[in-house]
Amino acid sequence: MVNFEYAQPGGMPGQVERRGEAVVDAALEWLRQPRDGPTFAWVHLYDPHSPYAAPEPYLSRYADRPYDGEIAYTDAQVGRLLDGLETDGRLDNTLVVLTADHGEGLGEHAEPGHGMFLYDTTILVPLVIRLPDRLGAGREVMEQVRLIDVAPTIVELVVAAIPESFSGLSLTPFFQGEGGDSRTAYSETYYPRWHFGWQELHALRKDGFKYILAPDEELYDLRSDPTETTNLVADDRGRVAALREEVEAVRDAGVPTGPGRLSAEATESLRALGYLGSAPADLGDGPLADPKDKIHLFTRTTDAQGKLVAGDYAEAVRILGEVIDEDPRISSAHITLGNALFRQGKFSEAVAAFETGLELSPGEDVALSNLGLSHRRLGDVETARADFEALLALDPKSTTAYFNLGEMALEVGDPRTAQRHFEAAIAINDQQPGLHFGLGVAAEQQGLIERASAQFDRVESLAPAYLELRYYRALIAERRGDLDTAATLYRAEVELNPRHHRSWLNLSQIHAQRGDHQEAVEALRQAIDADPGRAPAYILLARSLLALDDRSMYPDAEAAARRGIELDTPPELLPLAHYVLADIYNRLGRPADVERELALARQAENAIGR
Repeated sequence: MVNFEYAQPGGMPGQVERRGEAVVDAALEWLRQPRDGPTFAWVHLYDPHSPYAAPEPYLSRYADRPYDGEIAYTDAQVGRLLDGLETDGRLDNTLVVLTADHGEGLGEHAEPGHGMFLYDTTILVPLVIRLPDRLGAGREVMEQVRLIDVAPTIVELVVAAIPESFSGLSLTPFFQGEGGDSRTAYSETYYPRWHFGWQELHALRKDGFKYILAPDEELYDLRSDPTETTNLVADDRGRVAALREEVEAVRDAGVPTGPGRLSAEATESLRALGYLGSAPADLGDGPLADPKDKIHLFTRTTDAQGKLVAGDYAEAVRILGEVIDEDPRISSAHITLGNALFRQGKFSEAVAAFETGLELSPGEDVALSNLGLSHRRLGDVETARADFEALLALDPKSTTAYFNLGEMALEVGDPRTAQRHFEAAIAINDQQPGLHFGLGVAAEQQGLIERASAQFDRVESLAPAYLELRYYRALIAERRGDLDTAATLYRAEVELNPRHHRSWLNLSQIHAQRGDHQEAVEALRQAIDADPGRAPAYILLARSLLALDDRSMYPDAEAAARRGIELDTPPELLPLAHYVLADIYNRLGRPADVERELALARQAENAIGR
């Protein structure tokens, strides 16, 4: 329904966020499409995440409380969604569930964001359910329930059998006024282990108490101490022992997943490719450092991530250097450092940071992807290719890996291989415009015009403003002999992307073919401004200046031709450069210079076999 574009030319995978307004717009558009049967939509509003920067008027209205501004903005977008359903006459026939995955610490318990701890500041979330027949309207349920209860509730309400594999229980007894007991809620976070090398945490919320299994155990009476500030472990050993046994049983019954837990095949592939060295990636069963004792380093790392998002790369690098000096085993710090160095253009240093992060946490697919991008920026194509092949060993469904492999194949003039990579990615996810664009380019380069055009149609349906889309459509129009359409498309491309050198260059040649050399000159000057290091634009500019038949332009034409030659002119254009110079000198009455340039032109022609 809403498509995140992970694969952008030259981009770096990382945080992907879309404004709630765009998400709700797309959701309503999708919901309004005609269908024969019932529909299910998960509308994910991501705005209340760092950095907190809601649009106006919420940004100004909550200037001193930016997180609250994001919440208010998101609340307004939920209202838009419900209003849209009501306007369409669908609300009274729709089951609506509103909930969240977590809250934000905002400094409570010294946690700036979320993921590190299991306090209620982050794990207590809202749950609002609106039934189509408004059964139980206005009822507030005080008993403890869980997010795992949401799925079986929805399934039961749509008159379907609840699968036995579901762990949760339906909430329908509460709607019917039958009440029910509070449900024991289990929580866990492996974020400390996977990203920082610290001990993971497990918690049980039961009978008004919360027990947290950590190197330094915690027990809180949530009824008298809702902010979880008084640890009762020493005062209630019996309850602690019982809850510890229960939480360990739940933990041990789970299936270990996540970063650092690779399949044997992926581990062997990464080791063979050189991504696993002697550093021990497996931290063991613990106990590791208690996150409570290291939270200041998490805060500093979070600060650095904020600096990175804000564009202050140097400060991010400085902070992360201090964090790594204190605890060199924090993989997240090394990976974030790599991202900051990448943004600074320090690709060799970024490579070292990503490699260290991968040594500590081999399952970090984003680090491996960014390592590949760094090698691409360094021009190390073979190593970059190995990086993305390793990424496929780690995640065989990585469209990012296929996208980059496809792009690299295009860069070395191998559109058939590129086509294979893009097709493999589209088979996994056909909603990413970059993949269809790459396949369209590969098809165009092979002369498969109809297939290329179909792919570009798909790109336009997914991302109408996709850069270079109009440029490649213009190439197709030129292949079909439709210069009017091609010129219109080149102009459309430079309106979106004014520094697109190739569009200006091609547009200039359409003008030149039509004999409009003044327009050609203007387009060529724009091409040179967009990319001053490209020789063809200078040589073609010299030719069009000469075609204006204005003696005052001869010096500019001569300078442009000379500059083109200095810039290592492509062999096929070198004869033209010298012929233009010969023509200029002929008009100026300099026969010796004419003979010299003609000789150089013939020499250049012989070199290319003309």
